[in-house]
Amino acid sequence: MEQEATLSDLCKKIDKLMDEVHSISHGFVKNADGTVDYDGHRRYHASIIQSMNAQEKFWNELRLDLAKKGFWFILIVLAGLVVLGIQTKLGLTK
Repeated sequence: MEQEATLSDLCKKIDKLMDEVHSISHGFVKNADGTVDYDGHRRYHASIIQSMNAQEKFWNELRLDLAKKGFWFILIVLAGLVVLGIQTKLGLTK
């Protein structure tokens, strides 16, 4: 009698787990034959990760490029100011 109750409880737990697995499998894309495409789901996430990495690389390179151009801009402005200062000191300005 006790084994029957345990077996019954085990069957109920298995049924509950199978229902949960079935419910979870609805979140995945299906193949043409109707089966769940777990590999396609993995490839989708891999492509999202690859896209995020490419986007991060783009923004990092953009920031670096802007920093370089900003540095050169400041350097050129300072050099121009030095030249203008020298010209003024020597009286070469009009």
